Amino acid sequence: MDKHVQISRDPFARHDVVRRVVDKHDRRDCDWCGREGAKYQYGIWPDDGGPMYENKVFCCKGCHDSYGD
Repeated sequence: MDKHVQISRDPFARHDVVRRVVDKHDRRDCDWCGREGAKYQYGIWPDDGGPMYENKVFCCKGCHDSYGD
């Protein structure tokens, strides 16, 4: 069962930024820094639907936010 945690709210885009913990058997290195055992996936949860997560995994919010800059 997925447990979604709201990280922040963007009222203008009308969505929440959410995070979930990846199952232990699906964990791999962080897609940004390479740290072993990255366990978070980030995504958005629009007001008019369910959550949409990225395929990438990260060890922390800082790596997620830095990815792609």
